[in-house]
Amino acid sequence: MGFEKQNLSMTNINEYMDDWKNKSCQPNNWINVHPDPSKNCGPYTKNENIADNEVKVNLIDEKNHDTIGIIAIDEDENIAVGTSTNGMTYKIPGRVGDSPIPGSGGYADNKVGGAAATGDGDVMMRFSASFLAVELMRNGKTPQEAAELVIARIGEFYPESSAAIVVLDKDGNYGFACQIFSYFSISIYHPELDKVKIEETKCRQIGDPITTTTSAAFRIHFNSIILFFITFLLGMI
Repeated sequence: MGFEKQNLSMTNINEYMDDWKNKSCQPNNWINVHPDPSKNCGPYTKNENIADNEVKVNLIDEKNHDTIGIIAIDEDENIAVGTSTNGMTYKIPGRVGDSPIPGSGGYADNKVGGAAATGDGDVMMRFSASFLAVELMRNGKTPQEAAELVIARIGEFYPESSAAIVVLDKDGNYGFACQIFSYFSISIYHPELDKVKIEETKCRQIGDPITTTTSAAFRIHFNSIILFFITFLLGMI
């Protein structure tokens, strides 16, 4: 595509890693291992003592997150979805999150619409969140209803996990919903706008009721559209 090969690592990445190692590799995402991952860098071995097992929740927040998701409709009414992410800070080597998995981080169908999701990828991929949103629209739900239903489904089983989704149908209706993040922002552009439009919503928090609405989705008219969200880019190394 004409792009020049370049190193995408930050210039001070070695300083970050040295500082992390000097702090006994804190924070990290290891659980159920020996030695104690809250005090040591490893190498680790599996903890066979079930009584000592623990489950960490809400590993993703505004300071540990950088996913970008894009949903676009071109002038021929083709719909495409793309995602890009750095993954979790200090992630375990080999970890694969939800962003690159079709149906999880993103999904599109020209006959229906598209969706892009973000959050705690280890939880999100268990629900095929983007695929679920598109299928809900196929069965008559508006984009806003589909977004809220997806978050409600995730919240039913993982109420403390971060999750967010933006949904767009083939006619330009869109909606978005989230939980645990303090807020969730999307940016919208189409030929009728002279600049990018930003919208924001507050997210459901722990203890808030898990509900959905039946309000009509937002709608825009256009010949072509690019709808995308950028969430919490600051705070990542």
